[in-house]
Amino acid sequence: VKAGYPLEIAREYCGDGCWEAHPQGRTYFKYGMMSLADILLRTISPTSWEVPYVPEYTGKLDPFVDVEVPDPYGYHSFDEVMETFKKLVDIYIKGWIDYEVVMRDGRFYNIAPIPLFSALVEGPLESGKDITQGGMRYQQQGIVVQGLSHVADSLAVLKKLCFEEKVVELAELLDAIRDNWEGREELRRMFINAPKFGRDDDYVDQIARETYKRTTEVIRSFKDIYGGFFREDGTGGSTYFSGSLLTGATPDGRKDFELFGDGTISPTPNTDTEGPTAVLNSIAKIDHINGFTNCLNQKFTPQFLEGESKANFVAYLKSFIDLGLHHIQFNIIDRQTLLEAQEKPEEYSTLVVRVAGYSAYFTDLNKFLQDQIIARTPQLL
Repeated sequence: VKAGYPLEIAREYCGDGCWEAHPQGRTYFKYGMMSLADILLRTISPTSWEVPYVPEYTGKLDPFVDVEVPDPYGYHSFDEVMETFKKLVDIYIKGWIDYEVVMRDGRFYNIAPIPLFSALVEGPLESGKDITQGGMRYQQQGIVVQGLSHVADSLAVLKKLCFEEKVVELAELLDAIRDNWEGREELRRMFINAPKFGRDDDYVDQIARETYKRTTEVIRSFKDIYGGFFREDGTGGSTYFSGSLLTGATPDGRKDFELFGDGTISPTPNTDTEGPTAVLNSIAKIDHINGFTNCLNQKFTPQFLEGESKANFVAYLKSFIDLGLHHIQFNIIDRQTLLEAQEKPEEYSTLVVRVAGYSAYFTDLNKFLQDQIIARTPQLL
């Protein structure tokens, strides 16, 4: 209903893809991806950067446009950082949407219709239009936003350590992340141990809320060439893998090529140390204005779901519902089992884990993903 569907249609939703909720047989959904963490890095990068930009859906793809960024070594306040970051978020979203509209909606689908699919759903037969040409009753497109927890953590630590407490010079931090924290482990530990999203800490959570709200509002302000709307898509949970490998070191202590926090809303692994309910409280402060699910992963060890802990787990799930959250998924497994499966994969060929939006045999995953699943915080009830 929040996404704009009439109540009678919304009640006939079905699960689609990973766990997207769509009115079955009445909508055509497409999505792309963007990394908020990469945009933050460009905010504090001393060089200009480029975004694909097509003015006003002209049907002509213009060359990439340079976007000038202030010299990050010259930032004097946290507000200046946030102002630039928000500006770049706006520019990047518009560039991405313009590119999608012209290249996919305006070009690709002119030569690649989907007639069989169109014949089996509501709208195309009545309108005489293929689903790729606006024939569906409801059109919508989404952008998977990656790296939110790292952006919230990075902005919070910039604000606290560099601008409020002034215990670290901004230039020292910028040099450290430029060098991938090499030779600055003590400084890195300071930034790792700073406030983090997922601990029910308003200091960080309000930054996450502000970032999410601004991003989703900008995305939602656009429509495609058929009148369908764009919205933030939190269901492409596994896209964090590709996005993180394309994003350099970040101010929260993350190194280049280290994976983002799993999913789209999960805290960074090993930072959500105040218990699972604190995680829920942090996420509840974000206004999910688009009525769309975000991927939250939680990890519990089997022994903490036995005996009296079963009642605690039920109460925890009721809290999740009472807070109005959309989605949560679990791995119920202990660290030692996962480590043994890495060492002796032939003995654990049937071990299934939840990654982000999908389940997989643990031994089929590459080591990057295996290590991150192992690193996820084991929650205690």
